[in-house]
Amino acid sequence: MKYLLILATVLVTGCSFMARFDNVQYNHVSTIASIAELGIPKCRTNAGQKELANELHVQMVYLLNYVRGVEYNAYIKSATKGLDTIVTEFTTRVEAGPASEQYCSIKMRVIMETTDKIQSALGNGQ
Repeated sequence: MKYLLILATVLVTGCSFMARFDNVQYNHVSTIASIAELGIPKCRTNAGQKELANELHVQMVYLLNYVRGVEYNAYIKSATKGLDTIVTEFTTRVEAGPASEQYCSIKMRVIMETTDKIQSALGNGQ
């Protein structure tokens, strides 16, 4: 009976932990990470930077529209806002005129690092 009680506790705790995982947001964040990672070669040209900025902007708006009505802890909310700030800075810079290849590459790496942190938090059920 004692083992049954322990097993039930583990199952209930595990189920509540699993319920926190948001596969939709995780997918949106993964898409942004993939665009940034695969987009680094696009940093070489102005047209590539514009295409990259547009792709990131569209996906970020998509993510923000999704998370608008979903409750998360303070870290995930803050990290998502931070990601939006990074994407907006990049998009604004590219729209103003050509950015250097180095600036673009650094922004893509920062986006990848930020998305990695968000994915870790979501994957851990935070």
